[in-house]
Formats: sequence, structure tokens, C-alpha cells
Amino acid sequence: MAGPSALQQQLQLDEEQVKKIEALMQKRYEKMRAMQEQRRKERQALREEQRKRMEAWFKAQQEQMEKFRKEMDEELKAVLTPEQWQRLQTLRERRPMDMRRGPGMRPPMMPPRGPMGSNAPIPGPYSPGRANP
Repeated sequence: MAGPSALQQQLQLDEEQVKKIEALMQKRYEKMRAMQEQRRKERQALREEQRKRMEAWFKAQQEQMEKFRKEMDEELKAVLTPEQWQRLQTLRERRPMDMRRGPGMRPPMMPPRGPMGSNAPIPGPYSPGRANP
């Protein structure tokens, strides 16, 4: 909406009307500022809540993975001899750090190979020597 001076000229407003319109526009401005501030506080609260929920979720995931690792270790320990178990522990300590971080940090896997590890390509619907639809 145009300011009071533009309205005053276009609508030929008297001074009393101009003052009332200026008061209305000031009231509108203050209300809009208050609404913007409220939205900013709500967004901040939502971000904080989301951050806390993500931290709790991540911690729960870590605890679940640790429990799983311990269960697997107990099962392995029951199968292996004490010497084999010790050797496994030594091998684990020697692994590169990037291999300890999980699948997201590992180098990319090699492309799949053909049957029984040969270098032959895996047959597919568009393989050479095959009639294509």
C-alpha cells in the first residue's frame, strides 16, 4: 500500500485522515514485527528440539550397534580358541582407521564379476551375442 503522502494526493485526504492512516500503518508495522519475532523464536525452538532429537537418535543408534558388536564378539569367542580370539583382536587393532568407521567411509567396492570370480561379464538382457528385444 502506498504511504500516506501518496494517498493524501490521490485521495485528497485531509490532515485528520492522514494522521489516522499513519497511526494504522504504524500499528500494522509493529504487529508485523511482533509476528516476525514470534516466528523466529518458534523456528529456533523447533531447530533446537530437532537437534536434541537427532542427538538422542544418534546415541541410541550407537548404543544399539555397540550392543550388537558385543553380542557378535561373544558368539565369535564361543567358536574360536583362545589363541584364535587373541589373533582376531590383534588383526582388528591393525585395521586401517578408515575401515573401523563403518561402510560410509570405506573405499568403493569393486564392480561385480562374472560367474565364480571370473573376469567374464555378468550376462544381462543386453549382453553381446544375445538377441535384444
